Amino acid sequence: MAEQYDIAVIGAGPGGYVAGIRAAQLGLKACVIEKDAPGGVCLNWGCIPSKNLIHQADEFLALSHMEKVGVKIDCEGLDYSKVQANSRGVAQTLSGGIRGLLRKNKVPLKQGSASIVAPGKIQLDSGEVILAKHIIVATGSRPMLVPGFEFDEQRVLSSNGLLAMTELPKSMVILGGGVIGCE
Repeated sequence: MAEQYDIAVIGAGPGGYVAGIRAAQLGLKACVIEKDAPGGVCLNWGCIPSKNLIHQADEFLALSHMEKVGVKIDCEGLDYSKVQANSRGVAQTLSGGIRGLLRKNKVPLKQGSASIVAPGKIQLDSGEVILAKHIIVATGSRPMLVPGFEFDEQRVLSSNGLLAMTELPKSMVILGGGVIGCE
């Protein structure tokens, strides 16, 4: 049997999860649907992970300045997999916070890809059907495909693939000057 909501929000990025929470605060029965982790691209694969990596790089570079004050530090050993694990951990912690906000506001988070199959009717890839008087589509952004440079996440990486790497490449070319590409 399909669940009925006043509002169903497709996408749990900053627009989607806030819309679902606000709807619930206003007394509406709402749910949020997300195929990945709550928080959207910025929190999970963009702004937050890239800023965390930049911060860690700054901290590492600052170590070399300690010699000026008489502290000898061996900066030869960099285990990038630990740097990466720290960055992913920060994103997962913040995403968990959004899960908590949704729970606190009694907004169910439905995991899966959603398709609007009829007016007011959403089907998840699991087969679950959700009926809603209103549907908000807040699907956010995704890496842009450049013809001839299709992502294989081995040689040609999306920003998601790059931010998931556990080893630093010897060199790279970045196509795109958006926020994530610049960072």
